[in-house]
Amino acid sequence: MPVYELDRETLMRLGRDAETVLNSEAMAVAFQMLEDEATEKLLGTEPGDTETREQLYHRIRALRDIRSRLYTMVESMTLDREEMN
Repeated sequence: MPVYELDRETLMRLGRDAETVLNSEAMAVAFQMLEDEATEKLLGTEPGDTETREQLYHRIRALRDIRSRLYTMVESMTLDREEMN
């Protein structure tokens, strides 16, 4: 179901869930470890290994996109909460 079709209560719940994930030390460490590992591998690739570099680049981008989406969900919840007050 597209996000724009979700009701306000569901969006608020998802925002709270996203906030919990972002505040989780385990999740923060896991994200950082995955990004660091991919970056190390990326920097260790041979000059002609463009396919591996592209895969690692996309892995790093995906991790950053997930983190960014979670922050956006929290921000939307916060703005929506402020509108209700």
